[in-house]
Amino acid sequence: MSELKIRPYSPSDYHYICGIHDAARKIELSFASLDAAFLPFALAAEKENFFEYPHIDVAAVNNAVIAFNAYTEDELAWLYVSPSMMRKGIGRKLVAKALEAEPGIKHIEVLYGNEPARKLYESMGFYVQTTEEGVMPGNERYPVKVYSMCRVPKVQS
Repeated sequence: MSELKIRPYSPSDYHYICGIHDAARKIELSFASLDAAFLPFALAAEKENFFEYPHIDVAAVNNAVIAFNAYTEDELAWLYVSPSMMRKGIGRKLVAKALEAEPGIKHIEVLYGNEPARKLYESMGFYVQTTEEGVMPGNERYPVKVYSMCRVPKVQS
């Protein structure tokens, strides 16, 4: 693989992240047996205020975006990798970049059944604090169960 570059989101990345989200989200929902709850990125982003996150990063190879994340000072909220690029360390690099930018990140929710994501976050210092049930954000017609994952942030000196 050519050199991976992680950089801030640009509006010209929009079509890439739509495709990445839509393909990867279907896999994520399948792990949780929630296939029918799929919403395309354009709709999910609007309903969940995606573009209001203070940090949105993309991972690119040869200027083609292959993954993205969105986070705040204490929560990693979105992480999606193009299915053809999954399990190559790209998600891990995006998580590491988020933790470097915001060392206070301590929370993430993972759909129950999405074991690859849970294992990734556990390898990055998160642990399952509780399993919670509610409704899916942005698509409230669907009941959802999530791993509520936490980590103890590193104290900066």
